[in-house]
Amino acid sequence: MPRKPLIRSNNLPYHVTSRSHNKDAFPLPMKRMWELANESFKEANGIYPISLISFVLMTNHYHMLLYTPDGNLDRFMYEFNKRFALKIQSEAGVINQIFGGRYKWCLIQSQQYLSNCYRYVYQNPVRAGLSYRCEEYPFSTIQS
Repeated sequence: MPRKPLIRSNNLPYHVTSRSHNKDAFPLPMKRMWELANESFKEANGIYPISLISFVLMTNHYHMLLYTPDGNLDRFMYEFNKRFALKIQSEAGVINQIFGGRYKWCLIQSQQYLSNCYRYVYQNPVRAGLSYRCEEYPFSTIQS
């Protein structure tokens, strides 16, 4: 099935997610994965600036809510995922692909939908049994 065409927006937020290959756990400890994700985000954001609303790193995927002021979600995500994957591969000594495919995105077109996505992203670790409270999960921007 072909990928749906990207709807470019510079004023509406996106919910973006990407999962590891075969839904396997990432090959490095979560603390290090968080550090690599942050480094990759800063580098990609330096090239294609975005406005991050929230980010949660799970054991085999991540969720991100963001605005793209220049309407270039595809360019930012290419840079972010490329940099993140290369850092993981280099440090973990793996040669196989890290992500199971392209990122998935959804354009958020209402305040209610944004509120629901925001809650969903931050509650993901609680629902997965990784934390009792959203605020306690260390690999999330809720503490920022």
